[in-house]
Amino acid sequence: MFKKINIDSFTINQEGLENKINEDCLWLCSFIEGELNQKKVLELGSGSGLISIFIQKNFKVKEITSIEIEDKAFKSLNENIKTNNCSNIKAYKYDIRNLKDSFKPNSYDLIITNPPFFKVGHGKQSINTQRLLARHEILCNMTDIFDVSYSLLKSKGSFIFCYPQTRDNEVSLNAENFKFNIAEKKSKKNINFYCLIKD
Repeated sequence: MFKKINIDSFTINQEGLENKINEDCLWLCSFIEGELNQKKVLELGSGSGLISIFIQKNFKVKEITSIEIEDKAFKSLNENIKTNNCSNIKAYKYDIRNLKDSFKPNSYDLIITNPPFFKVGHGKQSINTQRLLARHEILCNMTDIFDVSYSLLKSKGSFIFCYPQTRDNEVSLNAENFKFNIAEKKSKKNINFYCLIKD
């Protein structure tokens, strides 16, 4: 079962954003369990910041690093961090594929992401750039996300994410290739939510 998530304690402004918060973000938040006291968290593709802000408001984390590459989403992310007084969140405008060159390896306890669901050429492609980048693997694919997550996670660190059930075999293959153990998997509306542990 997925826990009910209360986001009434903070405000997320999405003005000017074509790619809005969806249920997947809330279900990802409900998938976070365990002790995060003084832990370091990395969110990949933060959008307007709901997941990062939820974590700061509900867990006593040491710090949260929020990565976003799209211009309008990054602006919204920074504004929402300030509006909600989230001093533990540091936002960076970065290409996920370049993170290994700029961030210290084996340094995060939890990595969480709501990634692009569709390969290029699959699914309905929006003419809007914001939606296209958020939903399709234009700038990074599943293997890129596994690669950077394995590099930046500490040993026994947690990797939480979601993908359509149709990509479950790819998730299993990448988990095996990058030496992740699938600790938990839940399903909701044809979407699988995963918690993997770095070997």
